[in-house]
Amino acid sequence: GLDFLLKFVNTPYFTDKNVEKEKGIIIQELNMYKDDPYDKIIRTSLECVFKNNEARIDIGGSPSSVKKITKEDLYRCYEAFYNPKNMILFIGGNYNYDEIIEVLHNNDKIIKKDSIFNVEIKREIEPYDVNVKYKELTVNGLAIPKLMYTIKEMVSGLSNEDKFIYEFIIDFILNITFSETSDFYKDGINKKLFNTFEYDTSILDDFMLIELASESKKPKDIIPLIKEYYDKKTITEEELERYKKVRISREVRRFDYVTSALNALKNDLSDYGEILYNKIDLIKSIDLKKVKKIKKEIDFDNVSIVIGKVK
Repeated sequence: GLDFLLKFVNTPYFTDKNVEKEKGIIIQELNMYKDDPYDKIIRTSLECVFKNNEARIDIGGSPSSVKKITKEDLYRCYEAFYNPKNMILFIGGNYNYDEIIEVLHNNDKIIKKDSIFNVEIKREIEPYDVNVKYKELTVNGLAIPKLMYTIKEMVSGLSNEDKFIYEFIIDFILNITFSETSDFYKDGINKKLFNTFEYDTSILDDFMLIELASESKKPKDIIPLIKEYYDKKTITEEELERYKKVRISREVRRFDYVTSALNALKNDLSDYGEILYNKIDLIKSIDLKKVKKIKKEIDFDNVSIVIGKVK
């Protein structure tokens, strides 16, 4: 199986016919996402948050850009980027190590292949401030108005360990402030301010996005409450220690299963460029003083708000 995988991934086969066929499939998918009201709002939110970062551009392109692709383009892209220096192979389970090495050595020509191009990655400088602070748009197919509230925080200059700690603390703060057990959520439901309220974080290059989303018939009423409840939430030592125990148990459970263990390693390399072997120690090192400091530093002035309205 491994031998087949190595040969399969490293033996591209593009023809005018199969490229044209795939174009039609991709364009259908792009049009399908265009009809998805939630995808439209998320895409608009990224465009409002970022001015230059590539995350604001739809990775699927557009029907017109897809139509221009040729098999020669695909071969150039493949030769530039699809080589072992840009690939990671994870193998987990009850395998014979020597047999794995033998398979790799038998594919020596493949695993030593290098790019035939000198690839230089250029990045536009992304400013600290959000691109658009407030935007409303009417969205086809939306049953209930949707609020996207995104805070843009700078994380450049942090080490990978500090990034992990920072993300952990933000997740903790969001959990105790906006989760279903929080005063904010219970009050919002009781007062019929919203049907749903969700939160998430993501790190894109030099920035962390703190994303809050809600379905509500009164989205504008929720906006000032987010900051109000955030400011008045008092964090206790007990809450922090309980959350730390939950996260530590989650880290341990990941390695009870081969697939989840490999995914954890893969996600580390994707997020940090290396595997963080000391996550549990990092979690244990977090204290209440550090949490309160980061909570105070979150910049609610650097927020982008998008409201999707019902047509």
